[in-house]
Amino acid sequence: MGDPRNYRIYQAGQRLRQIREERGLTLRDVEEQSRRIVEEMQLFDYLITAGRLSQVENSNTLPSLYKLATLSFIYKLPLTEMFRIYGIDVPTAEEPVPTLSS
Repeated sequence: MGDPRNYRIYQAGQRLRQIREERGLTLRDVEEQSRRIVEEMQLFDYLITAGRLSQVENSNTLPSLYKLATLSFIYKLPLTEMFRIYGIDVPTAEEPVPTLSS
């Protein structure tokens, strides 16, 4: 099967695709909405093109934090949920933060 980390990233991309399709959005719709976010935030890093989103959804490509934030805005999901899709559990303020043993 190859590297399990790559498979996890692939699964996350497939989940993002499912979320997009559940919302009735095309790749182009997401790109257009991301362009509006770029205009509002005045930061080009928020742009996610249809081609880039297709790569994220269909391969082992990780989105940047800015692009993940863009998808969070567009899909109306908390950013912590977007992290969970990629296997990153972010503790809430009530939960203890994990520490690394030395």
